[in-house]
Formats: sequence, structure tokens, C-alpha cells
Amino acid sequence: MKNLLLGTWHYKVKEAPFGFRTGNVIFFEKDGELTAKLKIYGLTIKTKDLIISGTKVSFNAQVDIEQVAIRLELVGDKLTGQVHMSEGAMAVFMEKKGDKKNRRSQTKAAASVTEITTQSELAQRRKSLKDLCQQIHPREKVHTFYYGWYGNPTFDGDYRGWNHPVIPHWIETTWNDTPPHAGGEDIGSNFYPQLGCYSNSDPEVITTHMQQIHDAGIGVVAISWWGQEHFTNQSVSIILDTAHRYGLKVVFHLEPFYSTMAEFRTQLAYISECYNHHPAIYRLNGVPLYYLYNSFKLEHYEWFSMLNPDSETTIRNTGLDGIFISLWTTQFDGEFTVKSGFNGFYTYYASDGFSYGSTTANWPALAKFAEENNLIYIPCVGPGYVDTRIRPWNEKTTKSRDNGRYYEAMLKNAIETQPDFIGITSFNEWFEGTQIEPAVPKTTPDFNYDDYGKDTDPLFYIRKTEALIRKYIKINQKTAP
Repeated sequence: MKNLLLGTWHYKVKEAPFGFRTGNVIFFEKDGELTAKLKIYGLTIKTKDLIISGTKVSFNAQVDIEQVAIRLELVGDKLTGQVHMSEGAMAVFMEKKGDKKNRRSQTKAAASVTEITTQSELAQRRKSLKDLCQQIHPREKVHTFYYGWYGNPTFDGDYRGWNHPVIPHWIETTWNDTPPHAGGEDIGSNFYPQLGCYSNSDPEVITTHMQQIHDAGIGVVAISWWGQEHFTNQSVSIILDTAHRYGLKVVFHLEPFYSTMAEFRTQLAYISECYNHHPAIYRLNGVPLYYLYNSFKLEHYEWFSMLNPDSETTIRNTGLDGIFISLWTTQFDGEFTVKSGFNGFYTYYASDGFSYGSTTANWPALAKFAEENNLIYIPCVGPGYVDTRIRPWNEKTTKSRDNGRYYEAMLKNAIETQPDFIGITSFNEWFEGTQIEPAVPKTTPDFNYDDYGKDTDPLFYIRKTEALIRKYIKINQKTAP
């Protein structure tokens, strides 16, 4: 088996993020022991824990921000198996290098689809949108991510969201059999909401939320949406109506529930038909804006076929047209954004350093890339991060709130790069502890919940956000052309 492995294997992982979908695994001997390294998009990555058992091979590697486990089996002259990471298991296929001609022709064919991205109407549209961003009302430059996936027995027959499962690690097995949270006093969050285990089906809850978002000085609410059949669709109409009463605008934050471009277009048509006529829908240059979380679930050439105005299957200048903002996670996502035909990008994550895109030290480079490619640039900030109630193995990602100082520093870093918009992660993502929604002290026999300070007003982060946005607007007005 050892002799069979020695050499270079070309791999494909279709569902991996852009830049990591193809590469090489090189098996070689070092000090008499078999070892391996990965060659990905110009990077060389060491592996560890290489184990061979019969026809099975396994090893681990740190790939960008992810600790990845690769589990393979030799079948004939090919290696097949799975890559295990935080997004789940993804199929991997490897073959020993040899048929270079065939691979080159495939690469060339895929690349030829994107060669015209720097020309044509697409580049002109990007530039006009970039210029238009300078004229937007300052309040509408601040967006917050809102989650409508919470439910309780009174309104929904059972708890939803609050009874979040504990997510097992893909390598460490310690938490594999941990039961889910029950809801009620035991929720999947390190903080406890002032409103208790509320339901997004409750009109009074939506009213309270929209009032708090308004009071925080935020202008646009980005609602998480998992498709027309999902629970998050049930509260969309009431969110739109209530947001409109408070002078707020709404955009859709499209989660990666789709598996094909046809499915995405079907869901987009549903949104267009059912919701986009509503006066609360935020529009830029006459069309709705959409955030696309983990847009790498589809290939860049699939997005380009839809977003390139010159394509036969384009949605540009049709009723489905929009401003499409892609998530920037890894160092390769700028290229993915351009090649896909997206209008811009956002960084989402509230934990500084968690990803390449959310690392504030990288934001000047991201801002420069956006300027050079006429892309809308949206860095995202948050008050802190902690998710150890649902990911007990993830303490390294925790960011202490430091009584609002972390939030203030992150926003300062964003403002210094002169963004087109700023995203606030989040209003109510309780699982990851990024919420600005009011929390209260709570102690149960099994857990002592975090809070904003024993003697601190639960509205502390609503008021803090309003003060920070007021400062941002003042700076924005001074620097406006």
C-alpha cells in the first residue's frame, strides 16, 4: 500500500470553497516514514496523523481556518472518500497524476467562460453601482443580520432554535453523544434573551425587535432566509409590514439551502413574486439587494451564467435582477467574486481573525481590491463572539465583549477603510453570541449565562450601536465627495 501511495495525487472536492476544490496530495518518505503534504492554489500545507490500515488512508491538516480530516480508501487505482470539516462531510476523489492533457483542457474550458469579466456591460454596471453607493443616505449604509428561526410551544407547538443540538467535532469525538438543549431555561446560547424563548411568529416580538433596530440607528434589516418551505419564511410578511412602520428597509440574506442554479432561480422568482413589491424592500439602483452566504456551494461559472448581462441565461435587466453580495471568507474569495459576476462582497463573521475576510488587519487589502474591481465593499462588525454552548470545542474563536470596547474597535477598523456599507453581526444570532438584542442575567442549576454586566442596562448594545452609528455618520459626511 505504501508503494502504491508514493507520488502525486490530484484531488477534487466539488463542494469545497473556491480555491480549495482542486489540488494535489503528495505522498513521500521522510526519515523512513511515509508522510504527505497538500498543494492547493500555490500553498503548501503539511499534514499530520497519517494512518494506513489495509486499503484505508487517513490524515489531518490545517487548511486556511479549518482543521480538516481526510478519510480515503483505495478502490482500484483511485482514492475515494470524504473530507470532514465544520461545514460537514464532502466527497473527495483522487487519481494519480498522469493525464495532464485532459486536465489542462478542462481547466481551459472553465477559464474561458470568465475571460470577458473585465470587459462588457458587467464592468460598467459595477462601476455605476460603486459610484451610486456614495449617494446613499448614511442610515441605510448600516445593515444588521436578523434571524427568524426561533419558535416556542405557545406559537409554534414546540421550541425552535432555542433547543439547538450540540454540534460534534469532525475529529475529536468527546461531544458526539451530547444531547441537544431542551429550550426554556436550557438554550443553545451563552446569553439569555430579555424576551425569553420568544417566537418570530409573535407579532409583539417583531414589533419590539423593529423598534429596537430603529432605536439603534440601523437602517436596513438583512433577514436570514432558508427557502419558501422553511420556518424562516413564515415571518417574512410581518417583518416587512412592521419594518415599514418603523421606517426600516429589508433585504434577504440567502442561506445555502439550494443545490443547483435552477433551484436558486426558482426561489429567487418566489421572492420576487411574493415580497419584492413591498415598500419595505431595500433597493439600490431600482433593484433589490441580496446577501449570499456561502455562495461557493455553486461553481463560479454557474453564477456567471446568471449574472453576466451577455449570457443567454442572464437575469440582468429582468424581473429577477438584483444586487448580489457574496461572502468573502478565504483569501481566494475575491477572485471568486469577480469570476462569478457578483456586485460586491461582505465579511459577515464577528470574530476578528476567524477567517481571512473577517480579519480586520486584512480589510485595507479587501477595500483596495473592491476599489480596483468596482465592487461594493461591506465589512461586518460585531460586539463579540461565543458559541461554546453549541460548539464546546470552539473556545479559540471566542471574543470577549470587553464592555463594548471590542465592538467599538472593530467598527473603527471598518470605518477607516471607507466602506460602501457596514454590516452588524448580528441583531439576534444567539447561538454564536453576536447579538445586540437585550440579554439579562440568568442562572440555572446547570449553567450560569453570560450577560452584559450585572448592573448594566439590557439595552446597552442597542444604545452603544446608536452612538457608534452616529459617529460613523458624522465621519461619513465629512469624507463624502
